[in-house]
Amino acid sequence: MASFQKYKTKDGEKWMFKMDVGIDPATGKRKTTTRRGFKTKKEAQLAAAKLYDEINNGGYVKDTNILFKDFAQEWLAIYSETAKISTIRARKHELGHLMRYFGNLKLKDVTRKMYQDMLLDLKKKDMLTTP
Repeated sequence: MASFQKYKTKDGEKWMFKMDVGIDPATGKRKTTTRRGFKTKKEAQLAAAKLYDEINNGGYVKDTNILFKDFAQEWLAIYSETAKISTIRARKHELGHLMRYFGNLKLKDVTRKMYQDMLLDLKKKDMLTTP
C-alpha cells in the first residue's frame, strides 16, 4: 500500500508517504506518488487511505498532460456503456458548459477555484440548474 517515513525540516519533524498509483501505460513502468508535510504519522496514514480510496474508485487523475476535452470524451464513452440515453444526453449538455471553460486546458491545471468560478458565472447567467 504505502510506506511512511519521518523526515527533518528546519521547523522540526514531519511525516511523508510514498504510494504506488498504478502502471504507466506508455512505458509499462510502475508510477508512485509522494505526499509530504504531515504533522503526525496518523495524519499521513489517513491521507494515504484517502488517496488509496480515490485510486480504487476511479477519482484519482494521474499527473499527465491530457486536455480536459480529451478526458471528458473518454469518460463519456465509458459512461455511455452503462447509462440510459436520456442520462447520456444530460451529461453531454453539462459537458458542453465545462468545455467552454476548460476544454483546452490540461486536466491537471483545472483548480477547484476555477471550477467554483465557472459555477458562479453560470449561476449569474442563469444557466445553472440546481436539483
